[in-house]
Amino acid sequence: MNLLYIASKSLLYLTFDEGNYYDNCEIKISCPALKFLTYKSPMPKDIVINNFFSIEHVNINFDDYDRNCDEKIGILVHKMIKEAPSISLLKLCKASLKGLYKEACLSPICFNKLKSLKLKLGVDEDCMQVMIRLLKYSPNLEVLKLWCDEDGEWRENYLKYQEWCDYWQVWEDQGRGDKVFHPDPLDKKLQCTYKMHDPEESIVCLDSHLKSIQLIGFKDEENEIELIRFFLKNARVLEKFRIVCAGYALTSEEASKKVLNIPATSSQVLLTFHDAKLKRWSDNWLDNC
Repeated sequence: MNLLYIASKSLLYLTFDEGNYYDNCEIKISCPALKFLTYKSPMPKDIVINNFFSIEHVNINFDDYDRNCDEKIGILVHKMIKEAPSISLLKLCKASLKGLYKEACLSPICFNKLKSLKLKLGVDEDCMQVMIRLLKYSPNLEVLKLWCDEDGEWRENYLKYQEWCDYWQVWEDQGRGDKVFHPDPLDKKLQCTYKMHDPEESIVCLDSHLKSIQLIGFKDEENEIELIRFFLKNARVLEKFRIVCAGYALTSEEASKKVLNIPATSSQVLLTFHDAKLKRWSDNWLDNC
C-alpha cells in the first residue's frame, strides 16, 4: 500500500499489528471518537493524525529499529503524540524515544492529563533527556514504569552515559548535609545537557504527584544506581519503588543492600527489590506491564 486512510466518527479502538504492511505507506487517521491507539509495526513512511478529541491511551512500539533513522522516527512520534495532549496513558518503545528529544525541544507538548507513563529505554544520554522532558511536561503524572533493555545495549552505551552522569557530580552541602548535583562548568557539551534539567528547577510531578515507579531489568550497574538515586532524591511524594532484576542478571545481596540503603526524600516510600527471572524474549511489555 502507498496510502492508508482511516476515517470514522464511531471508531474507539485502532491497532496496527505486527507485519511489514506499512513501512512504505503513508497513514492518515481522522477518528474523533477514538480512545485507544496502538501501533506495533515497522515505521511508516509518514503518518498524519487529525481530530483526536477523545484519545486516552497511546501505545507506540516500532518493531524494527534502524539507528540511522532516529531523526525521522522522532518526527513521526512527535506528530503522533502532539495530537493527543489529553491522553492519560502513554507507552513508548526505545526506538520512538531516541529521536524524540530534538523535536520535543523545538515544540514542547504538555500532557496535563497524563497519569501513567511507560517507557522501554536504555540509560544513555538521549533516552534520559527525553524521559526528563516528558516528566517536566507531565505535571500530574502518578505512575512511571521503565522497562530496561535486556539485549546488552546498556553496556554499549555505558561510556556515553558516564559522560551524562559525570556532570551530576555529588557534593556534600555542609549546611544541610544534602547531596546536591552540580554541572562541571568547564565542559560546554555537558552544560548544554544540563540546561535540560537544572537541579534548582522544579519538576512538578516529582514534587507533588509521582507515587509509583517500577524499574524492570536491573543489572546492578552504576548508571542504573544513579538513575535510582535521582528518583529517590527528587520524587518527594513517592510511595512505591519496585526494582526487578533482569532475568539473566546475577545480582548479589550486596547489590540489593546498596539499593535499599540509598536515602530517599519521601518519608513514606516503600522500596522493594525483586530477584525475579523475567523472560528475555518477551516483546509484549507494552501490553502486559
